[in-house]
Amino acid sequence: MVRTSRKGSTGKTRKQAPQVTLRKVGVRNPNAVCEVFLDKNINWRARARTPKSMRTTIEEGIGMDFEDLFNPASGSPLYAKSLRASVRRRKC
Repeated sequence: MVRTSRKGSTGKTRKQAPQVTLRKVGVRNPNAVCEVFLDKNINWRARARTPKSMRTTIEEGIGMDFEDLFNPASGSPLYAKSLRASVRRRKC
């Protein structure tokens, strides 16, 4: 069902988008996950000067393409229920 609002200054009726309920989904910080996978602290401020370097570090550390990290269907550890299981699989 499409709702309509009052007529604007042009006299035409505007359509409003239907209301959608979104689920709140938490996503882990990719920088923190990368540090867990690599088991070391990383100076992110130094890498932030060149975003490509930062992105490459995250991709290599976690072992996934950057685009796939933010896709829950790809099995990304950012969305995983258990980060420990992901780390164990990576280190074995």
